Amino acid sequence: FIVPGTSRACLVFSDGRRMSLGSCMPNSSLEKDGVVITADTSGSLSYRAGNTVFSEEIRHTLIVPQGGEYLLRLADSTLVRLNSMSVLHFPVHFAGACREVYLEGEGYFTVHRDSCQPFIVHTKNMDVCVKGTEFNIRAYPDESLLQTTLVAGAVEISTDQGKQRLRPAQQAEFNCSTRETVVKEVNPDEYTAWVQGWFVFKNKRLEDIMSELSRWYDFEVVYHPSEVRDAVFGGRLNRFGGIEPILDIMRATFSLEVAVQGRTILFTAK
Repeated sequence: FIVPGTSRACLVFSDGRRMSLGSCMPNSSLEKDGVVITADTSGSLSYRAGNTVFSEEIRHTLIVPQGGEYLLRLADSTLVRLNSMSVLHFPVHFAGACREVYLEGEGYFTVHRDSCQPFIVHTKNMDVCVKGTEFNIRAYPDESLLQTTLVAGAVEISTDQGKQRLRPAQQAEFNCSTRETVVKEVNPDEYTAWVQGWFVFKNKRLEDIMSELSRWYDFEVVYHPSEVRDAVFGGRLNRFGGIEPILDIMRATFSLEVAVQGRTILFTAK
């Protein structure tokens, strides 16, 4: 059966040891690398500084698989909600002039304000520097567009083309092919709906929609003929509902046959 994703992830410690995390696990705490790490049944992980004096930076990695999402509270109280197929590298304790993390995939950040220690999110092609704000970064390695969408506060984005500041309801979109950055006004709700449990699609190609859905529902897609993938769709869909209601909407919208065979969805022209 094709079912919605759940709160699950894998935590990788500095020594390479791994711990599986999920919403079905009991509340638990452990001391590791000088901090107290707590996982709870709601599907979240939090870091709290212990009494250790750190002589060097120690990093952990949180890996969210296909069909998963997870909430992380960093040692400075910054909240990061990671979407499916995302990876965050982060220090167990922030020291020095900046708080720096490294993201691959998609994350929604609510940064704890600290005017003396800016927070920087590094991605492959863009860095985002803030002092206290809410924003979403989408930086999947298989997508040509990297997007930073500002919800509140202010951020400064840096690419190899220079630096730009964003205001709330603005988005910086970096094209990995042309190396160009475009700043535009957007409705942030369209890009952060996943945090509230929704998919929002506005005039998107069927292939792009199914790529996003497959990260969450964990399925394969086949198009026949290949032109089918260019059909355009828009809508607001429940992220925690089953896949069949979504496919029913697509059946009613497109002149397509939609069939589910195991974990594969087949789209064919009528």
